[in-house]
Parts: sequence; structure tokens; C-alpha cells
Amino acid sequence: MITSKTLLATLFSVCLFLASQWSYASDGDYKLVLMGIVLEKTEQSPMHSVTVNLLETKSNQISIAETTQDGRFYFQLDVNKEYQLYASGQNGTTGEVKTITTYNKNNPEVLNVILTLQEDYPVETFEIEHMKNYTLPSNYYELPSEDVLTYKVQIGAYSNYNEFDNDNLIGIEAQFETEKAPNGAIRYLVGEYERYEDAVYMRHLLRDHGFQESQIVAYSRGERLTIPAIDAAKAYRNY
Repeated sequence: MITSKTLLATLFSVCLFLASQWSYASDGDYKLVLMGIVLEKTEQSPMHSVTVNLLETKSNQISIAETTQDGRFYFQLDVNKEYQLYASGQNGTTGEVKTITTYNKNNPEVLNVILTLQEDYPVETFEIEHMKNYTLPSNYYELPSEDVLTYKVQIGAYSNYNEFDNDNLIGIEAQFETEKAPNGAIRYLVGEYERYEDAVYMRHLLRDHGFQESQIVAYSRGERLTIPAIDAAKAYRNY
């Protein structure tokens, strides 16, 4: 997760460079530059290879830029114009729309902006859709209707507490808990979700943070179920 201090420092240093390079093209000429960064809405981390759209509202002319590896982008602007600025994801999702105006900006200037975009999760979306046509194995039971089924995401199981490094959890807004497995291993878990889809989203975040072995587990009345979580979700139909 990028900190506000780091983000401001990065933008400030880049803006100084741009201002020095683009303030004047020649005598009497000036330039307005829009410098920004795109952050993932949940983790507030920079997003690379994202399309940023700049629409000039009067002419409907649109300019497109792609964010760099550190999430940055820039546009050259004209004076006395109004623009609509937004980022779009690979699956067609769009983020917040911001209005940029350059009215009465007759001096060289670098404008700063921060955009956010909810990251797409095509693999997980497919998994949820696939469940609608998923058939339970014949030897699995239907959960009683009065049961309350919840899901947690197991980060991993370790032989002792010192093996788990929670520094990688920085930027994930969730509390983790521990429980002991029958073999004595210590399980680390995150969340308690009523919908399987929400657990899938958290598993994706954890894997992005390096916990590749993260898996979803189901609980009923506080007891961990032995059947796979996807089977429990289909049986209870709360996905």
C-alpha cells in the first residue's frame, strides 16, 4: 500500500520536473500539464497499464493515455477548456469521473490529480458464475436450513507462531485470527463472510500479497466443515 507521504513526494518531484521541461516551449508560448496517478480503490496501490481517458466536453474530443509501471500518467491541456477525466479497466469498468477546468489559467502550471479504480477480477467472477451450474457430489449432505454458514480465508498453517510474517498483510483491511489444527499446526485466517463471493475477493487480495496458498474454508455454527467451501456454498446457496 502506498502511503500518502510517498504519494505526495512522488507527485511533487515529478511535477517539478514536468514544470521545468514544459513550462515554455518558446517565447510567448506556455503549456498546461495534467499530471496524475491511478490507485486501486481498495488497496490504494498504483495501477500500471490502465487506460486514462480525457474528454474535452465542448468538442467531445477524447485523448487517451496509459499509466506507467508506477501508475502515473500525464496530458497536455489547452487554456479555457473543461475536461472529464476517468480511468477504465481491462474489463470495461470505469472509475470516478473528475472535472478538470483550465479557465483563466494563463500561466504555465502543472495540475495534479489522483484517480481510483476498482480492480477487475475476471478469474473470480468466472468462479462465481460457474457455481450456478455446479452439481454437488451425491455423497455430500444438504446443510440444515437453520444453520448459519460463513466463510473464512485461511492464509496458511504453520508449526509455530514465528513462521508467520504478518508484514505482508499491510494494506489489507481485515483482522486475522488463529486456530489450532488437529495435527497441532497453527492456522491463520482472515475474515468471516456470509457470501462466498466476498471470501473469493479476499483470497485474491491475499494471493496478490504473496500468500499463494490462501484457501476458502466454510464454518457452520462456529465449527469448521470438512467439505470444500465451494460445496458448502452450493448446498446452502449463499454465493
